[in-house]
Amino acid sequence: MKAILTKSQKTKKILFDCALELFREKGYDNVSVSEIVKKAQTAKGTFYIYFDSKAKIITELFEKYDDYYDEVYENMDKTLPAKDRLMIIIKESLSFTSEKIGYDLINVLYQSQLSLVTKATNAERSLYRIVTELVEEGQKNGQFTNELSSNEITKMIVRNIRGTFYDWCLQRGGFDIVADGCEYMKTFLNGITIG
Repeated sequence: MKAILTKSQKTKKILFDCALELFREKGYDNVSVSEIVKKAQTAKGTFYIYFDSKAKIITELFEKYDDYYDEVYENMDKTLPAKDRLMIIIKESLSFTSEKIGYDLINVLYQSQLSLVTKATNAERSLYRIVTELVEEGQKNGQFTNELSSNEITKMIVRNIRGTFYDWCLQRGGFDIVADGCEYMKTFLNGITIG
């Protein structure tokens, strides 16, 4: 059952969606708060009730990622080996970035994160939590090496995902992020797999 949004939640969602649409169309730097509120058919003051700045909209993308990771993980077949479930979460992360976020927005997200201490590296985020849980399960079941701690392996996996996003930005979206990213991560996971 879909949750019913309050008027306040609807307004925030409209502002967020309009901003993302404009960022995709025109590029983040070419969009003003005035354009966002015009598209959302609301007042500028209303924008500032929900977002301190245009950059805060980008920060909201982290929450979208976390919600998506949690949903994918919750619906995952728990009988699959940890390695297979890791590949599912990795592929879904790459697909979500490619299809829902897009090159321009991930580029903006990365630029904004380089100048701020943010939630991006927070080990409490969904991706870290899910990957750590799957790595620990794989180690417990003898599927993954114990030569490295689960924390070390998780950092490597997350860095590889971020590195793929970053390379995609450097190449201006010029390669299939899902196919290339999954192939790269399969090679990495084979390197920590026992047997």
